[in-house]
Amino acid sequence: MGKKGEKTRTEILDAALKLFSKKGFSKTSVSELLNETNITKGGLYWHFDNKDAIGLAVIQTIKETWLPHILYGVEDEKDLKKKILRIVENRIIMGKSEESASSLFIMLTTEAFQLEQGFRKELMDIFSKWRDAIAKIIEDGIKKRLIRKEVDSKTMATTIIGAIEGTLLLSQLNKKASDDEVFDSINRLVKGIFI
Repeated sequence: MGKKGEKTRTEILDAALKLFSKKGFSKTSVSELLNETNITKGGLYWHFDNKDAIGLAVIQTIKETWLPHILYGVEDEKDLKKKILRIVENRIIMGKSEESASSLFIMLTTEAFQLEQGFRKELMDIFSKWRDAIAKIIEDGIKKRLIRKEVDSKTMATTIIGAIEGTLLLSQLNKKASDDEVFDSINRLVKGIFI
């Protein structure tokens, strides 16, 4: 694909990210994508077979950046609690700096039951890798006797992710909620698993 083709493909994906984030995948039409990009229908279908292919390409783009951003700097932390809290902090920052990607992730997750199996699989893969990264930190803490041995690492990792996403979602309703309030609520949960 030439530079012009790659530019057009990127333009389509950027528009899709923006529209899917605002309206959801199901409620965004191909016509709206065309209006947003000023690309012809033929141009759009040259790059993608259908709207599902565009959606999967958008998820793939997010997938390539999501975990590296979430896990940024975690390995540099020596303290296990700080490792988990670094993930929380990174996710809060992502919510601010990559609002469309963050909004899309939440939107697609809430629409997942309506989406095609391929979408659910890709979204679950993102969550699974995120959960496994947190679970590994928790398992390390159990081995080092810093975290209570009765804590199930995958269940607790899922709970932490749910708390992060739920708190971020609720903070969207309460625009007065500060990042510190979001962070503090997750910090209390994380403190509870340590000895």
